[in-house]
Amino acid sequence: MTNKTLVVSAVLSLILTGLHVFGGGPDVHIPLLESNASAVVKGFASVVWHSITVALLLGSLMLFIAARNEVYRSVLTWLVIGFYTAFAGLFVFYGIVRFGSILVMPPWIGFVVIVSVAYIGLSISARARDA
Repeated sequence: MTNKTLVVSAVLSLILTGLHVFGGGPDVHIPLLESNASAVVKGFASVVWHSITVALLLGSLMLFIAARNEVYRSVLTWLVIGFYTAFAGLFVFYGIVRFGSILVMPPWIGFVVIVSVAYIGLSISARARDA
């Protein structure tokens, strides 16, 4: 049985991926590439940028699979919850340390929303299983 709440978290994850690619690319990745940084630093910036894109796509895929597959639902959802919580924590930590505000780098908000919806989806699944 499809867990609709996990489908919502997967769709939110895809939306966040789109925001990363189409919003963050011009605001963050392209300015890094146009900076005076060395070619090696620019290369690393591109690898890290595109690695995050891949991680977001994989997280979205894992949530879609979890929504449809009860056998892997818990493990896949908890993996996504784990690494999205880590991403949110990094944005909050560096926002506070570098800027004194968590609002300068807001992607943590998207990660927290996705984690919350995914957790609710797991809770719904557990209640249905126990009923």
